[in-house]
Amino acid sequence: MKAAFNYEDILDLPHPVSQKHPAMPLLARAAQFAAFKALTGYEEEIAEEGRYTEQAIELDEHRKEVLDRRLRILWQRREEKPTAEFVCFEPDLRKAGGSYRHIRGVITKIDLLKGTLLLQTGEQIALERLCDLRSDLFFDE
Repeated sequence: MKAAFNYEDILDLPHPVSQKHPAMPLLARAAQFAAFKALTGYEEEIAEEGRYTEQAIELDEHRKEVLDRRLRILWQRREEKPTAEFVCFEPDLRKAGGSYRHIRGVITKIDLLKGTLLLQTGEQIALERLCDLRSDLFFDE
């Protein structure tokens, strides 16, 4: 038979306080009882794996000609500072694929050696990543 322990003999005693060791701060005490994570970074890895990326669309020759024609129109009328919407593919740095960005701006420079467009905002767009170009200057093609 097991003896019953009801702790009546110590219930009303004062809480013991050490004379040698200082009391542990509450934050440190709470850290001892925090949830243990055996797999640090697991949630981040799952979120990264589930993050959606798109595949880049390969432009055919007709679409490349349309983009070239539209760029020439914007460049010829650059004194008017026409605003255009540039759709470009940005590869993802962590996984396959990427996303399409829509950037509004005015072209200030076309650098064919570097293969870039420079916008008035200072942003550069790589010509090889340009997928679409829209402006009020263009008729439906």
